[in-house]
Amino acid sequence: YANFIESIDRVSKPGSILLSAISSILFTPSITDVMANYETYLTEGVLYTLAEGYTIETLRNIRVSASSLAVINDKEISSHISYQMLLILKLIDELIYTLEP
Repeated sequence: YANFIESIDRVSKPGSILLSAISSILFTPSITDVMANYETYLTEGVLYTLAEGYTIETLRNIRVSASSLAVINDKEISSHISYQMLLILKLIDELIYTLEP
């Protein structure tokens, strides 16, 4: 996920909290804690704060990058979507919906 985080960092303005939100989803070991954080991100005021400084086009590009990482190929399981990446995709969708007129 390091390249994904770096790509978001490159298109983010300094002090952007979206990168922190995505990192917390990816690297929090407890799924219960991930879900608790995720629920706070979905409140209207927080969505606007997370989307601040991004265009819809930039968020769509981030979503494309996340989509390519979402599917994990495994020898025993043909493919599955990482739960954390699914949450990131859903969060980015919510941010896009927030910014759309």
